[in-house]
Amino acid sequence: FDQFQFYLASNQMTGANFLDSVIRPYVAKVMEYVVHSARDHILNTSALENGLPGERAHCQLFALNFVVDSNFRLKFVGISGDDSHDSFLVKHGNVKTVLENMQMTMKELVLEMKTAPIAFTRMRRGDTFGNFSLVFSELEEYQYGRVYDPCKSFQFALKNRRMYVTKEHLAKVADLQNFVEKQHASHLREMKKYVAKRWDYCKWRKSREEQASCIRNTITVRYQTYVKKERIPYDPTYVENKIKELQATHRPGKVPFT
Repeated sequence: FDQFQFYLASNQMTGANFLDSVIRPYVAKVMEYVVHSARDHILNTSALENGLPGERAHCQLFALNFVVDSNFRLKFVGISGDDSHDSFLVKHGNVKTVLENMQMTMKELVLEMKTAPIAFTRMRRGDTFGNFSLVFSELEEYQYGRVYDPCKSFQFALKNRRMYVTKEHLAKVADLQNFVEKQHASHLREMKKYVAKRWDYCKWRKSREEQASCIRNTITVRYQTYVKKERIPYDPTYVENKIKELQATHRPGKVPFT
């Protein structure tokens, strides 16, 4: 999600919050619909055939697969019930890391629910555990007497015959938010802030060599962070040029009293 959102916003295709404000809510609605569709079967099926007499069956849906078309309409295309690589409709480079993090969080979630179940009784829709977000809670349903109605859940789409705004509107939002320039200005401001703060200390060193030695590491680290965030090539001459620029603007005077 994060990589896709960055790609869309960086190319001025959508605003910076398109996935969080449009895609994620729709995905959550589809997930809730899928779970409720199988709810009766899950609740009424005995786990006796699995060697667990007296317990209810459990079901795990590992992944819901969606695609986004050229007009940014989201389409649900299927469900994966296991964590194998073949269960993913689309392969992506960091799938191994995604799986490892997800599996670790799932293990922690199961252990927490077993050792401290009372903590989860207070969770409400939207609450998170790791990267998991609560979509539906039976306790919340029982407490407030809510009955799931898919027509009500998707009423926006039913009334307006569509779930999303137009591609042209998204482009206008992208131009208005100007994500690229704002991100660039934010990253540059962050780097300059930390360099300036360190330079206020280093500029009072006795010699230019001591000044350079004092400030070099800060400039290097902050410039590397800037390059990574901006996703631009690293300039090997930047650090030394920046040191010379700082020294050129410094006017020696009395060392401030501390």
